[in-house]
Amino acid sequence: MLPPKTALFWFQLMLCSATCYELALGVYRVGAYSPILKVLFLVALLSLLLTFFQATNRISSYMIFAVYLTLLIRGFPISANHLYLFAISSFLLILLRSTSSDEVESFLRLQVSLTAAVLFWSGLQKCLYGYYFNGMFFTYAITHSRRFEQLFSVMLGSETVKQIQEGVKTSGTYYSENLLIIAISNMVWAAEMLLPLCLFYPPFRKASALLLIGFIACIELGAREFTFGMYMLASLLLPFSERLQCYFACFCIFVFFMTLVGLQVAPQFFLSFH
Repeated sequence: MLPPKTALFWFQLMLCSATCYELALGVYRVGAYSPILKVLFLVALLSLLLTFFQATNRISSYMIFAVYLTLLIRGFPISANHLYLFAISSFLLILLRSTSSDEVESFLRLQVSLTAAVLFWSGLQKCLYGYYFNGMFFTYAITHSRRFEQLFSVMLGSETVKQIQEGVKTSGTYYSENLLIIAISNMVWAAEMLLPLCLFYPPFRKASALLLIGFIACIELGAREFTFGMYMLASLLLPFSERLQCYFACFCIFVFFMTLVGLQVAPQFFLSFH
């Protein structure tokens, strides 16, 4: 029997498919040298399949939590931040004792609150460190990251980007004199601190969620942290209709399978046993 197609189901489906995507990349990069990654990939893939059946849906949550707990222990103390988020969310799924409307609503509210807290803390860190006030972060990124160089070449023009890079070589400092870079830098930390607070005020919840979805999408153009992006977008879609959440969960599964095909993860997975 299939589980009810609720916001909880679609979020769990995203969680499993994003986990499979993360581990597929891991198998592609170092799979032949890390047997544990291959085992975790199989566990995540099995959990994705079990999510579709009501009798095994809860077991899937335990398996995903075990995967992230293993990844955190394996990488501690330098584990990626998004691994903690996935571990917390999968643990919250385990704590659900029933699929009653009250418990599901509590989980969804807690998930949105967790997302808001993460974004607010990210903005606060940027504010405290001060690298965004004068555009230092983006100037550094343009100089050292091909992805940000390409992004800002579209926004500012390739000639302006070259001038910024030459200016860094000449002055040895990352302080920016470009007003657009300074404006974007300050908009980033301000948006991360102000918009999440609006999620707690019902009249502004959907509008702020929409703005944050666009904000996260813009960040992904440069950072390209797709697993983190999937998590954030899935959480920010929770205040909206279940149809939108369904489309996004299907998109996450599509991305995972395209990753398998594009990177030829499956052939590498089996060949690495020889």
